[in-house]
This record gives sequence, structure tokens and C-alpha cells, in this order.
Amino acid sequence: MAVFTYKALAKDGAVNQGEITAVDRPEALKLLDKRGLQPVKLSVASVPSNEKKASLNTEKSLLAKARTENSDRLIGLKRAEVVLFTEELSEMLGAGLQLEPALKSMENREELGSLKEVSRKVRQYVRDGGSFSLALKRTSDSFGPLYCSLAAAGEASGALDTILKRQAHYLKTLQELQGKVTLALIYPAFLVCAGIGVGIIFITQLIPQLTDLISS
Repeated sequence: MAVFTYKALAKDGAVNQGEITAVDRPEALKLLDKRGLQPVKLSVASVPSNEKKASLNTEKSLLAKARTENSDRLIGLKRAEVVLFTEELSEMLGAGLQLEPALKSMENREELGSLKEVSRKVRQYVRDGGSFSLALKRTSDSFGPLYCSLAAAGEASGALDTILKRQAHYLKTLQELQGKVTLALIYPAFLVCAGIGVGIIFITQLIPQLTDLISS
């Protein structure tokens, strides 16, 4: 059994704080739900060493199962969608929301499009006891190794919102830079194509006409 510290909202809007004992995180969330509490923050206060090993083994088995069953169902995302997902999630975590409620909120927003399904899958995996970084790997290969490693570091340090905010800034800067490079290459590419076109016209049209003129 593990001891979790929590901060939650009651139905009347009052803020409750305390400790709760449960086998794992999903059970702790269920116990809070039965009490009519909406968790805002839930963290492990203490876990016996043997249970830490069991939890790690469970997470590894969940990931292995996910790779086997869902490898053909990974969601492909554009870079702009990864940026949007990171920005939205970092803002909600920075506002004090716990990870699962933040993902639940994103899951219910119609304007997020395919990110709704991403949020749902990640939230479900986290609710089942998996880590956020492994949930990202399970959900979409658009979250690269560096992204997932930074997410894992943020989880371990308790600064996930800060890490995601920095990652969002980095991805957005990279996206803008790629856009500028693309625009910078358009004009030279146009000149090359125009030059080739002029060369073809010169060879196929003007040279034969000049040859006929000289011959006559």
C-alpha cells in the first residue's frame, strides 16, 4: 500500500487537503471520486521499496502490451499539433491542475481536433498507472525520444509544467525557423525553374528559327 497526499475540490467548491492510502494511483483516484472529491493534485508521499519494484514492473508490462496491441494505431501528428498540445497542457499544469484533470479538459475541447484522441489515450494510460512519458510513446510516434526524455525528467523533478513550457517554446521556434528557411528557398527555386524554362524555349524555338534564317 502507498500513501498519497492530495488536494481536491468538494462539490460545494471547498478545497480539501489530506492523505489517502491506496494500492496505486488509479485506486487513490477512485477513492477520492467516491468521496465526491475532484483531485487537483495527487502525489505519492511514501511507497515501500518492494512496491516500487512492483509498480515499475507493472509499468513495463503495460508498455509492452501497448506496443503489441496498438503499434498499428499510433496517431500521427503534425509539428504544429505537437506544439499546440504542449502549449495547452503546460498552461493548465502551470495553473495548478493535476495531469489527469488537465488531459480530461483537453479531451472535451472540440477545437483541438485530433488532439482530443491523443489526450484521451494519454489520460487513460496515466489513469491505469503508467507514466506520462511512456503514455506519449504509446500514443504517437510524433513525440520523439528527446521530447519523451524531457517529459520523464519533468515528472521525476516535479516540474513537468516548466519542462513542457520550455519544450513548447523550442518547438515553436524551430517551426518558425523552418518556415523562414522554406520561404527563403522559394525565390531561388523559382529563378532556377525560370532559367531552365528559358533555356528550353531557346533551344527548341529560337535556335531552329535562327538556323532557318541563316540558311535562307
